[in-house]
Amino acid sequence: MKTSIIIFYMLVFVNACTKPKTLTKAEEEAILKEAQQVSAEMLNKLETNDTAALFTIFSQKPGSTFILGDQVYNQDEFKQMARGFLGNLDKQKLEKSSQSFTVLDNNTFILNWKGLNKAYQKSGVVIIWDPIVLSYIFQKDEVGWKIIYGHEGWVNMKVDSSMVKK
Repeated sequence: MKTSIIIFYMLVFVNACTKPKTLTKAEEEAILKEAQQVSAEMLNKLETNDTAALFTIFSQKPGSTFILGDQVYNQDEFKQMARGFLGNLDKQKLEKSSQSFTVLDNNTFILNWKGLNKAYQKSGVVIIWDPIVLSYIFQKDEVGWKIIYGHEGWVNMKVDSSMVKK
């Protein structure tokens, strides 16, 4: 029994001290290519208000966290909030000013996106975030790339109700 405990702690120590595998340039470029494609698909689904397809990109694993403005949501709270908000929209228009990717390993990357977002509500109200910054962590699972963490922040939000349907 004592030997088993010593072996267990030795394995934990060795694992903790082992450096993660460094990606080759080719591996990183392949992941970046996938990251660009997955991110473009996600942003397109957001613009076209394809809620059902958009939610397939979010991880079903417990523990996912999403921050929008000053609110922190778990996975269920986020989906409920997003369904309510997106259900009132016709579409969104995203105008990118910058975008970057950070590859953490073979199965994880971060998308950072900055730009303008115009959300067109069915009532005619247009909500404008300028700028808005999106940061998402994607992780690859057996199905594909999924968002496990998201943070959306903005400085300015303008509401234009001049086109409200009367």
